[in-house]
Amino acid sequence: MNSRDLTVFRSAKASAVLASALTLLALSIPASAEAYLYWQGSRGIARASLNGTGIDASFVASVRGSVLGLAVSTQYIYFGGPGGAIGRANLDGSNADLTFINIPQPVPENPSRPTEEDADFLAISGAHIYWADPGDSYISRAGIDGADIELGFIKTESDVSGIAIDGGHLYWASEHAIGRANLERTDVEPNFIPLSASGANGVAVADGYIYWSAHWGHNIGRAHINGRSVNPDFIVGLGYVSDATVGGQYLYWQAKEALSAPTRVWIGRAQLNGRHVQRYLITSQTRSTEVSPPMRADPVVNRANMRGPGKSISAERGRGTTFPSPSCWPR
Repeated sequence: MNSRDLTVFRSAKASAVLASALTLLALSIPASAEAYLYWQGSRGIARASLNGTGIDASFVASVRGSVLGLAVSTQYIYFGGPGGAIGRANLDGSNADLTFINIPQPVPENPSRPTEEDADFLAISGAHIYWADPGDSYISRAGIDGADIELGFIKTESDVSGIAIDGGHLYWASEHAIGRANLERTDVEPNFIPLSASGANGVAVADGYIYWSAHWGHNIGRAHINGRSVNPDFIVGLGYVSDATVGGQYLYWQAKEALSAPTRVWIGRAQLNGRHVQRYLITSQTRSTEVSPPMRADPVVNRANMRGPGKSISAERGRGTTFPSPSCWPR
């Protein structure tokens, strides 16, 4: 699934059954399975239940400070780190390998200013792992075993700021559009869903809908999987939001109060139909958001009770936005 440092996945006791469920998303996962949310914290990769309880701030402590992107398969947690590598750990957090894939580094055009290719965004589908660096206009991939690296596998024509997979398609977020291509890089559509100046910096896909986070717009957008019925203001007033992602019946995101540090950072969620927005599901966390596998979405939209008491502040770009007042901040 989509996106960067926050991932939801289901960990079942019967691994063989779970493997089939992930490969064919239409299959149900047994009731004994438990879903988790993963993200990069100050003490390593953190984990919590989907309702925000049971937080383990150092679930994979050996990767402290080195995680950029996250993705999860039936057996492993994959993470992108600085230095041009993709790491891997077991689902129970053990046996972390910080250099599972060493990404070949491009020859810099200016030797005095070398560039580094990192896996800031990760997504998994079947036998492949896909990744992107925010400074690149392409998406790369490798076999799930780390072999057969294909740099620049899909040319996106613009910098990538989030990737997601659903069915046979790969989606990516960019400043002015949501792009789409088949997983074997045919039918590449860089402007599949054109966006306004607020752009997108995270993307998720769930059962017939595409969701994206708009950092400058302080909102979550949504469109039908065919690219129509675009609603850029599906959920509004979220702060500097990033990395929208889906897990279970909920849409998750990471947001922060201000662009400069120090600032408060939190993880929020809402039902897939836009109802019951919980802005502060998990507070004082860092980095970004992603969830897997995509689940069922309800097409009914109800934006009541999204604003509530608050004060209006001006965004650095765009219109003024209503944020919850300080009294709403959880203690």
